[in-house]
Amino acid sequence: MKHNLPTTLFYYNEEGDASPYAHTGKPCSAVIKDITGDEAKYTLDDYGFQLVNQSSKVTEWLNSAAVEKEYYPELEKLLKEVTGCKRVVVFNHITRLSQTLDHKKAPDSQLAARPTVKWVHLDRFSAEDAAKELIIKHTGSDAESLLKGRYQVMNIWRPIKTILKDPFGIASAVPESDLVYMPYTTPEETGVKFGVKYRPYHQWYYKYKQEPNEVLLFKAFDTETACKETRVPHTAFSDADEEDKAPRESIEARALLFY
Repeated sequence: MKHNLPTTLFYYNEEGDASPYAHTGKPCSAVIKDITGDEAKYTLDDYGFQLVNQSSKVTEWLNSAAVEKEYYPELEKLLKEVTGCKRVVVFNHITRLSQTLDHKKAPDSQLAARPTVKWVHLDRFSAEDAAKELIIKHTGSDAESLLKGRYQVMNIWRPIKTILKDPFGIASAVPESDLVYMPYTTPEETGVKFGVKYRPYHQWYYKYKQEPNEVLLFKAFDTETACKETRVPHTAFSDADEEDKAPRESIEARALLFY
């Protein structure tokens, strides 16, 4: 039985009080469609996301060195198998964990612990200039030739425990005209994110009770404009029936794909 969810999503506030780093916005009603049972229908090129099955040998998600050593190669193999790309460069990850004892013991350098983001957005790597900068940074002398072919920035989102509270939603059918270019500057970086204007035709999807072996791939950027979806907005959202559950625990990695 599908578990479609009516909820409130926070979109770009056209009156101007949203910000790309405060993650506040205009509350809008939406229904998030559960893809359970129809997972094969939703592909990267047609919907901008794809749910795939992959177990991981990683057990120490708090240990960044272990994640880079063990998890990154697993993702490289997975992405090549799913997309057919020739080269993968996994370049970072963010771990979001609840305030457990292990979490409190972990050195700051091992964990980028951040709250869930309940704001409809595209990340800064969805800007073409930012995508090119990533390639130059992470591929060195190969960048010039790689930039001539098809490339993607891909997000890989995996639950560490079964997701009950604050599931992760992906939108399709969002035209460029609904995106809002939002430059920002913080003490750590200067860049751009994209807010999204609310439109009733946006289609929202998620996987109910997503398990750790159910890995969500979704596009941040794709140079192949013939695809139906080249980058997709996303957000965490509330499930009223699960608000008393433990905080969400997940890891999100990002990778460059070359064809």
